[in-house]
Amino acid sequence: MYGIDIEERFEKVFSSEVEKIKVFVVDPVTGLNDLFFFFTRSLKVASLIKGISE
Repeated sequence: MYGIDIEERFEKVFSSEVEKIKVFVVDPVTGLNDLFFFFTRSLKVASLIKGISE
């Protein structure tokens, strides 16, 4: 299981090989803050996701 340390763990293993995107959202049902990570090796995919999340 991954916890809040997922970002740190992936950076140790993959370092500069992956693009990382953090998305902060509020769950519309519970009203709680949530944090999502997207990891990809494709700069193109990262650009697409960043465009959608902004």
